[in-house]
Formats: sequence, C-alpha cells, structure tokens
Amino acid sequence: MREFNLEDVFMASRIFKKIGIKDAGINFEGSQEEAGGRLFLFLIENIDQAREEICEFLAQILEIDNPEKLPTMSIKELMSKFNKIEGMRNFLELLRQSMKLKLANLYSEDTEKVD
Repeated sequence: MREFNLEDVFMASRIFKKIGIKDAGINFEGSQEEAGGRLFLFLIENIDQAREEICEFLAQILEIDNPEKLPTMSIKELMSKFNKIEGMRNFLELLRQSMKLKLANLYSEDTEKVD
C-alpha cells in the first residue's frame, strides 16, 4: 500500500466539492472515529454524485489497476485496504480540524451579525 500524497488530496478536494461536503453540516466534534463515521455516512449517502471520481481515487490509493473492479469488491475488503493507507488517519484528522475551525468561524460571523 502506498502513502497518501498531495495528488490524493487534490483529487479528494474535487470529490468533496462535487458532492457538496462543504455545505453538508457534518459535525466533526468528538473522536476521530466518530467524525470519520459521520463523514463516511455522508459519503455513502452521496456517493452516486461522484461515482467515477471516487472509484478512480480509491483505485489509485489502493493500487487497484482497474477502477471498475471497485464496485464489486466487498465493503469489508475496501475498508480493510483503506485503513492500511499510510497518512490517511492524519489527513482525516486535518480534515476534522479544518471543519471545526470553519464551523467556529461561521458561528462567530453569525454572532457578530446578531449584535
């Protein structure tokens, strides 16, 4: 399994934009596992909006030659491979922290408007 790299971040960004994660209102409070679970649930609910991009992204980071094989793989197998990616936990933690900061900034802007 290869390391998670900057190109992966770019591709993830394109996917997140396409499925509207920025405006999803996902709660990133709590543990990394809880936040990751909420993110995963959101992705599952909206996966159809970026099917090709997600398959291409996962195939690249999981080192699978043909992205078309991904939809037929078991979720258990995919999650097992996904959890072995070096740097993935750090990326998810940075994403969680970024979303918490963004939510804090939005709250502060709304509070200033009320005063």
